[in-house]
Amino acid sequence: MSMNQPCDKCPEGEGVVIPTPATPAIGPFATNYVIYTGGPFTHLYRMVEAAIPPDADLKHGRPTFHEDGSLEYPPGEAGVEDIHGYQRDAKNPRRFHPVWPECLHRPLCVSVCERLLVIAGKCHHPGTGRLGRTVTIDVCQECPLRRAPRPVGPLPVARTAAKTTGRTGETTSPPCPPEKSTA
Repeated sequence: MSMNQPCDKCPEGEGVVIPTPATPAIGPFATNYVIYTGGPFTHLYRMVEAAIPPDADLKHGRPTFHEDGSLEYPPGEAGVEDIHGYQRDAKNPRRFHPVWPECLHRPLCVSVCERLLVIAGKCHHPGTGRLGRTVTIDVCQECPLRRAPRPVGPLPVARTAAKTTGRTGETTSPPCPPEKSTA
């Protein structure tokens, strides 16, 4: 089956097949969800490391996770399989960089199947018609309801109302002397 061919097992034939090993219905490892909770979006990808079951015996060893959210398998045998949602580094074929578009409504599902690390995106936006379904990068990128987090930066200056003058300003105004009160 090709990557974007409809899946005949999905309800109403709307699903797509993602070229990753199938997660078994019953197996030794659970699927762990990684959910964005704020901060730089690279934190979501770094949390994948904690979601890998600690006793998982991975075919290519446990990957190391870098600050930029990429993961790198330890040196060893050639032929590390691709991971959907990640792009292989051109200079280091054992390192993968996340390429998912930023979305507040797409957790990553981390599991191990046949000794391979499986990372899948699931849509959790109720208005897309894909709620709870696995999505591809293309589907997520083209989604009109995708919401990226607000840019990380300095917090805006709080504007507070003055207690005695009724005016607003950068900070609370000092109280006016009683003879000059505007209240």
